[in-house]
Amino acid sequence: MVDMDLPPAWRKPDGTANPGGDPTGRARQAEIGGETGLLLPTRQAGAGAGIGLLVLGALLVVGAVFLVLSENTLVAVGGWVLGLLGALFVAAGVFALRGGTRAVGVLLTPEHVVLNWSPPPVKVPWSQVREVRPVAIRFGRANTRPTANYLGVATVTEGVAGGRHRSLAARFSRDLSAAVPMRLMLVDQLVVLRAFHHYLAHPDDRAELATPAAVERVHG
Repeated sequence: MVDMDLPPAWRKPDGTANPGGDPTGRARQAEIGGETGLLLPTRQAGAGAGIGLLVLGALLVVGAVFLVLSENTLVAVGGWVLGLLGALFVAAGVFALRGGTRAVGVLLTPEHVVLNWSPPPVKVPWSQVREVRPVAIRFGRANTRPTANYLGVATVTEGVAGGRHRSLAARFSRDLSAAVPMRLMLVDQLVVLRAFHHYLAHPDDRAELATPAAVERVHG
């Protein structure tokens, strides 16, 4: 995507692009909660985090075994608690390692915008989406401080995406129900912006979101 297409909110004070997303990534078809659509993928827990959780969980379980064998009742009870904690870490590690196959990101379907970069997924009907616009947050007061790009989603009903998304979006504007973080995107931020703009402005084209035609459109 060319820099000249970048909206002002996603530029640095000197006019250059403030990076967001992965320019080499691609959208794809995916399914979330029984709905198929165009997935604009985001980053997720990597294999390193999953392996770390597995190792930590295994160490806790081994330590718990020794404590449970103790003749001291309180120590043995502590061992059972430690073992349970270890089992939870192991389960979290397995979940993280399997996460690579999940449809994580923003899913545009014929009926909904599904926000799924952090569980649980939230479905916002297209009929509720009034506007999408680029916004940014600055880390500090000086104009030279770094900023992070977001795509704000304004809705007809305030807070329709739930309190979790609303709490962040409200930092930009009261009419925003969600703010999509561009730093997490695995596609170029302009691909995200153009996909939202096209399907919001052309409701008759939304049926193709359940087909490969949507991928061809956003990358064509």
